Amino acid sequence: MKILGPLLCLALLINALLTGWWGIDFGVHWDEWYLLQGLRNAVGSLTLVTGEYSYGGVYFDLGFALLGVRAIPLLPAIFREIAANPTRPLAIDQYPALVSAKNQLLSTIVDPSFQLEARLAFLTVCSLAALWIYLAVRRLFPGHMLAALAGAGLMATSWEVAYHSRFVASDAVLMQFGALTFLCLAQALTRREPLHAGGWIAAAAVAAGLAAGSKLPGVFVLAPVLAAAALRRDLWRSYAGLAISLILTVVIFVVAFCATTPGAFVDPIRFAATIPFEAENYNRYKGGGFPYFVANPYEHARYALRWLFAAVPSPAVVLAVPMSLVTAAGAYALWRDHRRLLWCMAVFVLSYGLFVCANHVLIVRNWLVVVPLSAIAFAAGIALCQDLVRGRRFGWLVGAGVTAVFAYNIIWLWRAADSVRHSSPAAFVDRLYDYMKRHPSIELHLSPDIVAAIKSGPGRTLACRDIAIPPEKPSKVIFFAHEHDWMQWIANRPAFADLTIGSLEVNYDYYPTWFGRYKNERIVVLPAANAVRMGKTLAGFQTCQATSPSQ
Repeated sequence: MKILGPLLCLALLINALLTGWWGIDFGVHWDEWYLLQGLRNAVGSLTLVTGEYSYGGVYFDLGFALLGVRAIPLLPAIFREIAANPTRPLAIDQYPALVSAKNQLLSTIVDPSFQLEARLAFLTVCSLAALWIYLAVRRLFPGHMLAALAGAGLMATSWEVAYHSRFVASDAVLMQFGALTFLCLAQALTRREPLHAGGWIAAAAVAAGLAAGSKLPGVFVLAPVLAAAALRRDLWRSYAGLAISLILTVVIFVVAFCATTPGAFVDPIRFAATIPFEAENYNRYKGGGFPYFVANPYEHARYALRWLFAAVPSPAVVLAVPMSLVTAAGAYALWRDHRRLLWCMAVFVLSYGLFVCANHVLIVRNWLVVVPLSAIAFAAGIALCQDLVRGRRFGWLVGAGVTAVFAYNIIWLWRAADSVRHSSPAAFVDRLYDYMKRHPSIELHLSPDIVAAIKSGPGRTLACRDIAIPPEKPSKVIFFAHEHDWMQWIANRPAFADLTIGSLEVNYDYYPTWFGRYKNERIVVLPAANAVRMGKTLAGFQTCQATSPSQ
């Protein structure tokens, strides 16, 4: 039975990797050009300096690793040329092998297959977060295998975590190193021997440095590490000892950060200039006019918490909310059994949360780093539930409930991934026409392009009339997503759209301006009031009903 837990955890990881791979070719992501540009800069200058610092060095290191595999076979010829000409200055054009290698690597970077490889590399690294949570919970609650699997399962079957993990972006990488940091802290705060605890705190500082090296706001991951160093009072005997302990922790953090982000010290001016640029970038829309705009920190926190508790655990709200209640119960279990760890978690959530909420732009991927903490709390809640029902006739319901929830999530992951691979614009129009036939009593206002798309297919007929502006009664507005100005969409509002017809590449409630593979073919069904709210003009629209060909 001891091997059962690790095997089930491995199965969850494999499923996460397989579903991620199945849906990896999802089209265009807004920010993936950034990796390619940084790698081109580095290869062009024959250095490891990318000149791009909005994302951290770890982000580019994954790209360097992929290029390194291709560069290794080219090195012998380069070294032979250099050895044969020891007195020649390193003028690149004088070394044919070096010129050839550089051109080959630059060609690789712009090859579309390299982008897919990069997505797989990011997916693999990010999927490790589930393993770190499993190991952390096994340490915290050693007699509760189900709890450890529950924590890992939340990470491995969450659709929100899944689609973000296959992005070539740093947020899910930051999440993974955040999970690793809290694994180290769980070890440090449960070890009896001070020497072992100190070693795990040092490891946590390294993981925090890698988190900051993934994305600069990861610097807040250092806060719980410093808190843990302070809470392990057996590591210091005086305030001077505490100061030394904290300074050493910071030094380890800085070394880990600089090792992965060399541009911080070899290109310090450009690196420093990135910080105010990004601060302005996240606050330039203070007056609105941007889909991801929020008016104040309270609004930011409210929408972010809704995503964390009603979307992250499961795509089905009816499952996500009870899971979040278990997470809340888990906070009590952590307070009871692992109070010092809970303090460290609180230090991170408060410091990072206040920082992020201070910005006027809410993009939910910035909150991914908090998800591992939710997973630990969820696991603690499952452990608490097991303790409460242990020995009772209905005790099996806890395991059955966890299994059912994750079975649903896994089915959704496969459905979403398969929709990325096998969707088609014609199928989208068919689904819309079926929707119209199922709702004959609702007034549906269609854009001219939608009307043309429906009528272009065999067996699809419409009865249309001019629309009354404004609509005379509650109704729906239907159009292709690209037919509305991307800057006028409204994000982070669950159920703002009644229906989005497209492949399940992302959660469109939170990314309504997503490009992906079908940005020009994605169909949106909006309540008329919401269409007006985001400034959608209905000029040219027609009120239509689906009819049978004989009508």
